[in-house]
Amino acid sequence: MASPPRLIEKVPFKYNSIISARKRIWLASPYFLPDDNSIDLLVAAKQDGLDVRILTTSERSDKKPVHYASYEHYGRLLKGGVEIYEYQPSMTHAKLLLIDDRWATTGSANFDPRSFCHNEELDICSAQPELVQGIKDTFVKGFAQSKIVTYQEWQQRSLIKHRILGNAVDFFQWQL
Repeated sequence: MASPPRLIEKVPFKYNSIISARKRIWLASPYFLPDDNSIDLLVAAKQDGLDVRILTTSERSDKKPVHYASYEHYGRLLKGGVEIYEYQPSMTHAKLLLIDDRWATTGSANFDPRSFCHNEELDICSAQPELVQGIKDTFVKGFAQSKIVTYQEWQQRSLIKHRILGNAVDFFQWQL
């Protein structure tokens, strides 16, 4: 099956960063609620041979129902080869994006439609080598303290928590 096109008009800034990646896309968000376009872009990048990883919170989330909604989005990503890491020591609140080893974004925006289109979020984007390296180091430490989720584990997720509650929360995600 052919990869979906990697160019989309009128997309959030983070989409443009993902589209421009050639080697690596590392993304961290505690409230990870990707829309279909985001999932398509991340899976297409992985299928193009990029290292695509997501660092997010585990069930230690301060908003467990949001975690369950997030978990429901893992399926297509995992099946497409995207690696998803759930941070174990505590709730992670990192909101980071590393593109290749050249570009980094950090700030207040989660990776969800509400942050992209509704909230007044502020992110800083930079190619400054010290910032990029610092964010890369943060990812490396985060991945080392995380549990990687497998597609097989995702398929065995809870009916009530993940499938029913997660989908109900996802339906109302604009209010999250």
